[in-house]
Amino acid sequence: MNKQYFVIMVISWMIASIQPAPSQESFLYGASVYPEIMTKEDQIKMLDLFQQANYTVLRVGESAWGNIETEPGKYDFGWLHFFLDEMNKRHMKAILGTCSYVAPQWLAAQHPEVLHMFANGATAHPMGRRSVCLNNPVYRQYLKNFILAYAKEFKDHPAIYAWQVDNERDAEIGNVDKFCYNPACVAAWHQWLKATYSSAEEMNKRMGLKSWGMQFLKLEDVPIPRPSIDPPDQPIMDLAYTRFQKDNILDFFAEQVNILRSAGVIQTVLTDWTPNKLAPVDDPKTKGILDISGLNTYEPSEDADWYWEQTTCVQDLHRSVNGNNRFFETETRVGVTGGNQMWGSVHMPDQLKMWVLEAAAFGAIGVMHWSGNRWAAGHWPHWGGVLDWSGNPEPDYQVTAMNGAFFKQWGTIITANPVKATVAVITDFDQRSALNTFPHANNDAWYRILYQSFDAFHRLALGVDGLNMQSASNSNNLKKYSVVVLACDAVLDRKDVVDALRTFVSQGGKLIVTCFTAYQSWDGVMRTDGFASNLKEITGCYVQTLRQMAWSADQKEYSKTLWTKDFQSVITPIGAGFFCEMMVPGKGKTVATFEVRDPYVTGKPAAIVNTFGNGSSLKLGYCPEQEDYIKIIRQFCSIDNEKIQLPLPIEIKSVPRTDNSLFLINTSGKITDVQFKKQVKDRISGKTMNGKISLAPYEVCWIE
Repeated sequence: MNKQYFVIMVISWMIASIQPAPSQESFLYGASVYPEIMTKEDQIKMLDLFQQANYTVLRVGESAWGNIETEPGKYDFGWLHFFLDEMNKRHMKAILGTCSYVAPQWLAAQHPEVLHMFANGATAHPMGRRSVCLNNPVYRQYLKNFILAYAKEFKDHPAIYAWQVDNERDAEIGNVDKFCYNPACVAAWHQWLKATYSSAEEMNKRMGLKSWGMQFLKLEDVPIPRPSIDPPDQPIMDLAYTRFQKDNILDFFAEQVNILRSAGVIQTVLTDWTPNKLAPVDDPKTKGILDISGLNTYEPSEDADWYWEQTTCVQDLHRSVNGNNRFFETETRVGVTGGNQMWGSVHMPDQLKMWVLEAAAFGAIGVMHWSGNRWAAGHWPHWGGVLDWSGNPEPDYQVTAMNGAFFKQWGTIITANPVKATVAVITDFDQRSALNTFPHANNDAWYRILYQSFDAFHRLALGVDGLNMQSASNSNNLKKYSVVVLACDAVLDRKDVVDALRTFVSQGGKLIVTCFTAYQSWDGVMRTDGFASNLKEITGCYVQTLRQMAWSADQKEYSKTLWTKDFQSVITPIGAGFFCEMMVPGKGKTVATFEVRDPYVTGKPAAIVNTFGNGSSLKLGYCPEQEDYIKIIRQFCSIDNEKIQLPLPIEIKSVPRTDNSLFLINTSGKITDVQFKKQVKDRISGKTMNGKISLAPYEVCWIE
């Protein structure tokens, strides 16, 4: 598999390197549409309505394999040609899907061996999404034939802007119901083990399988884990399978991209990831396969600070991982959510507008609603659309038209002046997959502090990039940042990354190291030389052991930290999970101590600062509460802003742009105050602002 993967990657890179970069001249705005379920008259009516609303992009055909290849080898391209031609007349661009996540029903009927197999031996229903085994050779051959014919037919159509491979495939990763036991997947699993570990002896050693005498004689004897049936008695194998899933999906994508390129496709290629914390969007292999990151977001109608805290992290990652400082929001809500019934309440008009502008503020160069036209049948007839079931505009159409007018006026300025990031948070799939398997503490502490590490800086009016370990291993990549955060990097065992971080600090950088960092090897085995001991020259300490304090909120008053006068002599509670590291100080200076009931922990360091060269590091031995975390970061990094009072309220997210403008987004349905230090102008409303200003519910300002 690795050799084939390498060949695919080289060919893909050679062809992709000659393709033009995505245009920065306009912002793309529109919706996903399904013309195959409409008459030609209704298609024209829909396109005219969308043109009037200044829609410029539509996603087409991402689930239409069975409507294009109606029988094996028999293709009906006519309906799609008609629709794309009509789009082109209206100067609209299309993102065309490869359809691989929904196979035609004739394929499973003729070849039932292609179906996904569950741990109990049952096979998936063929009408479900992603019901086919990814590794089945029969499925792969039929898909290859289809994509090749499909791509050759439409590669030169002037309406095509990009191609989307598959659909939300990362939803399978770590999902125990999506572990596949089809014989083709079992064979691929053994092939991955061989490529990763070479031999059973090496795997036994690296995984520490002497525990309970679990060594294997042959890699072919290693079964796929069955967490949906068995208790997770061997989590280290679950971690390996999660990484197999990731590599398997990326290999699948690489093969599709290679087919597209071999057919002559030169347009941009992307996929649509979900906000899943295990999306491999920042895996180094992904950058070599996809040209830009696509992201699907489905916002809650109710106010939810936790959602926007998470979303800042997700959008920053998708924007920065490909190195082009942009992403594409491939799906976002319009109207209600629902299937055979409505699942929740509809959004408010200003809320819908804010969702779209928020994505643009965070670096999107395009946004598409799901969905444009409505489903009358299928899985989700009650899911919202821009149009109703009769093809007439829903009330929300008016808001989308306002968004279209906004991007017609401001789109070129948005794309020409991307996000200005001066902070980097280091995370990648390897780190998050390890923590998903070994979370170390309760209450989801690790990903709360990961999300807060991104969100904190947006409340301090700074832009944030996500860096994977490969990027962080080069000290030249760190030079552009004033602050770097190691946020829950559990399997940080790369010497080149540690060396680059040491150089970064010595040259004047500020490094923040959170808990859950450098506990394990890449394979998931706990360190025996002290946690984060490989960072002790930088942090001035290491972690001897771990403790968990009170388990319930009513014990919170007994779990605190006391900060020295260097940090204004404040007392702060221990945050998520009441989790504490027992740090052993070396040359670092203790700036906070634990004040807890545990006699072995109380009085011990809770935070240590180490200064060397021209910079310094801050090692945190616990998870601070969000507001305290922001205060600690601000004081350690000496952060201020000449335009606004910091920190911003939790409801307000800010994003600086390279033209020195600043987006301010009120993500809540309540009036929220912001204090300006001097007179500024809002580009959107044209208003001047000074002093205390109340932002209306869901208001977005773009400050010059």
